[in-house]
Amino acid sequence: PMSESKGDEVPLSEKSTSSTDIASESSIHQSLRSPHQSIESTVALGGKAFLLKIETPHYEGDASEYIDRRIAAARAGDAQSSYEIHNRIASCKRALNSGDADEYKAYASVEIGQEIGHCQGLIGRTELGDENWLSLAAAQGSVEARLIFAKDPKAIIGNLTEALKDPERIANYRRDAIDYLNESVSQGSVDSIEALADIHDRGIIADKSPEKSLAYWLAYQRAHPNSQSAASIARLSKLLQPNQIERSNEMSEAIYRSCCL
Repeated sequence: PMSESKGDEVPLSEKSTSSTDIASESSIHQSLRSPHQSIESTVALGGKAFLLKIETPHYEGDASEYIDRRIAAARAGDAQSSYEIHNRIASCKRALNSGDADEYKAYASVEIGQEIGHCQGLIGRTELGDENWLSLAAAQGSVEARLIFAKDPKAIIGNLTEALKDPERIANYRRDAIDYLNESVSQGSVDSIEALADIHDRGIIADKSPEKSLAYWLAYQRAHPNSQSAASIARLSKLLQPNQIERSNEMSEAIYRSCCL
């Protein structure tokens, strides 16, 4: 198991955290033992339904040491550790490639300067770049990593030119993204219902289907109604025939039962 945090990650707010990641029991025990480390904390909505409460971690201390404390657990299948490694590396990449001078100044340049210092130990550690930690965390079951996996194809399959050379890789990515989100829905993730509603609405990583999109929005509306779900339902309903809306309602019932009861 991982060692306790040594003050390398400062929580933005003290709160108890329940891990939604069921990739391994050890990860659940880990998050109970040291709650502020968990990036995935949740808001319960009734039944088994939940929303993720996602906060940007604020890092202190050496990035290389932070990662070394998590590598063994990540390699042993702990999704939370893999996702924390992904986020730590991503923070370093942002600091080390902080864009043009004006953008750099617009950031709190003192903080960026400190983060560049924290990240020096990662320069030259090519073995860390050989692993796609986001992809690994998603495969290991992190609900939050799976959401990012579906929203950020570039992080998984590289740029479009590279991806087009390997159509099988695109097909696998699309299949995995949808499978992961459906699995998260069955664990209670309402954020994943919203992601699937959007995916079927836009038709980028799955077939465009107003009928399916409406079904997911109807399920979302039951679990966590808000103005976005209401507006999406109104817009999509106008595009569909009554028999299609009926099918959307039936699908939505199945989605809601899978997620939220």
